[in-house]
Amino acid sequence: MAIRSNWRVIMNLNIELDRQAKKPLYLQLSEQITREILSGSLKEGARLPAERKLAGLLGVNRSTVINAYRELEAGGYIVSHVGRGTEVVGRAGEKTDGFSWNEVLSGQGESLINPYSTAMSELLRQRDLVAMDSGIADPELYPFRDLAQIFREVLSAEGKTVLQHNCPQGLTSLRESLAELISLRDCEASPENLIVLNGSQQGLDLIARLLLEPGDAVITEQPTFLGAIDIFRSYGAKLIGIPLDGEGMMVDRLERVLSRVRPKLIYTIPTFQNPSGVTMSIERRRHLIDLACRYRVPVLEDDAYGLLNYGSPTPPPLASMDKSGIVIYLCTLSKILCPGLRLGWMAVPPEFARIVSAAKQLTDLHTNNLLQRAIDLYLRKGLLQQHLEGVKQTYILKRDTMLKTFEEYAPGGVSWNRPEGGFYIWASLPGAMSSVNLLQEAVKKKVSFVAGPVFYPNGEGANMLRLNFTHAPAGAIKHGIKTLCVVIRELQERNSRAGTVSRREFIPIV
Repeated sequence: MAIRSNWRVIMNLNIELDRQAKKPLYLQLSEQITREILSGSLKEGARLPAERKLAGLLGVNRSTVINAYRELEAGGYIVSHVGRGTEVVGRAGEKTDGFSWNEVLSGQGESLINPYSTAMSELLRQRDLVAMDSGIADPELYPFRDLAQIFREVLSAEGKTVLQHNCPQGLTSLRESLAELISLRDCEASPENLIVLNGSQQGLDLIARLLLEPGDAVITEQPTFLGAIDIFRSYGAKLIGIPLDGEGMMVDRLERVLSRVRPKLIYTIPTFQNPSGVTMSIERRRHLIDLACRYRVPVLEDDAYGLLNYGSPTPPPLASMDKSGIVIYLCTLSKILCPGLRLGWMAVPPEFARIVSAAKQLTDLHTNNLLQRAIDLYLRKGLLQQHLEGVKQTYILKRDTMLKTFEEYAPGGVSWNRPEGGFYIWASLPGAMSSVNLLQEAVKKKVSFVAGPVFYPNGEGANMLRLNFTHAPAGAIKHGIKTLCVVIRELQERNSRAGTVSRREFIPIV
């Protein structure tokens, strides 16, 4: 049933929203307002209703109007001014001759339109930020000289041959080298079961494409990797988030969900989880495998950070405990070497390898042949282990710098964890303080992080934030955390909450 609302009192317009349509309400609203602007019905300078007022008129959540306005602002149709409200910008008819690609997008294409992510990306695009929002390695640690020498050696030895095509599954000798690398995680994999990828993100996409139909349920941790959320949703999946605690995914909650829902996939980052940094206990890993086998649900294990441990040895991957061939193991070198070097791999059950290879061939034929041969030689020379040791020492120093600065300067009520590996510290703000609001204020002082809601399939985590400690220099990290703590205090004072929460030196959270 469509929702009809008359705006004549305010704007002399009619808006019709259809709750039964597949297109989200915020997109329906933004597109209808766009048409009114392009047709000239809404003139330059016209005031749009306040978010809360328009939501009331239309009978929708305020978030629907907020997202619609963000979409319009990202498209350059409106602008918001503090104290003056939201106005139409530009002259009517300016864009009438242009072609609107939004009108011809598929359902999958429409799912990629995310006003919140667009707004956050624009916010973080500023220069000279202390970048604690990134998910990448320290650029100063990129093994440039070693890689340059390796590429020269490969080109010199193989000439034009290395510029030819290769098989979709990947170079045989590289798969052998990767199988040896996986053994460092106490995990055995046959080269025949490995698929070489253009980064682990491609692996997520391939598995989603092969397993998911619109409406299928996918279980993830909550919070979880934003890239996985976006990929699964782009294939029409319904995401079910399972909360985390200090031992990882709360598998007892998972069991209750599996007793009433039959998902197509369980996606987990059990080791140094993104964004929380939590590592799943061995007991829960075993329980998770047992549940997956009992309910016959495939598990996609993302082990992007497994080699980046900063303390005691990490538990073995789920794949090493799998005796039924129900776990797909996904890994990457991008987090260890450099992000632009897109090379990852999947270990899949034998009967599934051929299907995954065929799907990859449809996507890009194969991973770059020159890159594969270079990484194979890099691994065979033992250069990765040398690099990894130096990287880990540097990241321990940076992590400890961030933790010590928090301990010294954090206002009361701010909580954080101490990850034993990976890239991130996961923090919580006091009371009802919004991490999105904090980010907007922090960026003004040249400090960035990622606000928590993007990591939650159900849109929670309003007071959570993820801080990367690997990318920025240690001195910049100290300055960034000190500045962030100042901004938190300012927001506390602005909200009249200063002094209401007692200070704690360290509050572990997950």
